[in-house]
Amino acid sequence: MTPGRPRKAVTLPPGAEARAAHIRALREQRDVAKEKLAHDTKVFVDRCVAAEIPVRDIAFLTGLTPQRISQISRS
Repeated sequence: MTPGRPRKAVTLPPGAEARAAHIRALREQRDVAKEKLAHDTKVFVDRCVAAEIPVRDIAFLTGLTPQRISQISRS
């Protein structure tokens, strides 16, 4: 906001607050799902590495790059 400029009043359309709350809830669900995916991927990669499956094969199975598999297995 520029100093000295009057601020315009904004009127939200009907139902906007409910839709915004729904979007926030969906974003929270997405964040939780991303954390679970990261954890499950780490567990899977660790088990595959322990079973001496080649990194390229793990990458093919997961759809990740071999470089990313190596990063996950070192973390």
